[in-house]
Amino acid sequence: MNAPSRSHLYLLDSILILVVLLYLNYGPTALAAGRTILAVAACTALSWMMWRRTEHSLAALAFACSAFALFQTANNLISAIVLWCAIVALRLSTGTWAAYCYAGLIAAANFTAQVALHQVPVRIIAETVTAAVVGVVGINLANTIVRQRGYEQELQEMAFVRERQRIAASLHDGLGHRLTTIGMSLDYAQRVRDPDKARAEIARARADVSAALDEMRATVRAMKPTFTPDEGIEASLAQLAESFATTSLDVRFTRGQPAKFTNEESLLLLHFVQESLTNVLRHANASRVDIHLDARTLSVADNGTGNTAPESYGISSLRERTQALGGTVATDAHGGIDGGFRIALHLKEKRWPPLPF
Repeated sequence: MNAPSRSHLYLLDSILILVVLLYLNYGPTALAAGRTILAVAACTALSWMMWRRTEHSLAALAFACSAFALFQTANNLISAIVLWCAIVALRLSTGTWAAYCYAGLIAAANFTAQVALHQVPVRIIAETVTAAVVGVVGINLANTIVRQRGYEQELQEMAFVRERQRIAASLHDGLGHRLTTIGMSLDYAQRVRDPDKARAEIARARADVSAALDEMRATVRAMKPTFTPDEGIEASLAQLAESFATTSLDVRFTRGQPAKFTNEESLLLLHFVQESLTNVLRHANASRVDIHLDARTLSVADNGTGNTAPESYGISSLRERTQALGGTVATDAHGGIDGGFRIALHLKEKRWPPLPF
């Protein structure tokens, strides 16, 4: 199973950086207590960086201990934010039980400290409830991130399933048909009595074998590339175009105005291009394909014979997925290169709802 994306932890990175900066501003102007807080905050930041790099359970435990020490030393709401990050790290690396135990430890330690300081009962209850709320919020944040990771993994698995279905369909419709034709030619050559006709049929079968190999190489190149969030969709499309350099199909990728896409949108764009290239290889009889990404519009145009036939199941499926994301798919039978086929996918701009004030 592929490692899940860490993009949803970037916000926690920013929060911890802000916390460290606040302590850096506080530490140099304070006395020994301030320097102690600064040292503990530095250890906490280092252990967080170690956990973010490895997400190992030991690194999560080290960060949780540092965060707890910071909370006990600083005793302010800023350090409570660090406790949330510790609960997230424990939840992701060691499991649910450790996160719940840590949240309970926060409340128990706060209760013990208030009792040791001989605080009044109202103060003890208030501080304990506050610590419990901090733990509950941290648990909720950790569970939200876990659900997000599960959703991303589900998207990846669904993408893999669709890829396997597309590969099976391509092999059946393309290579399977070629092999059937080759088999019929060889059977005919074996039965015919005229040597010239037999040699001609064998030559035709050999040509079909070469064409089948070329088609298979190009199809494999069209289906092989995968999207990784770190590289971005533009890099994936550029690599896809470059992979056709050794085939008879000239694929070129160009880009216009840049835009940002979610992981789900990027996967859709990649599958759109892969499906389009597969259709070109099957039906278009083309020698060139232009892929152009401009803002949130992606188009694929070829110099083939055009296409007025009903759209394939793959394109229909992509159209439905695009509509689910608020986008559209448009086709032009002879709007491509030199009257070839052109298909374009457009995703609408993300619009945030207006503020309530």
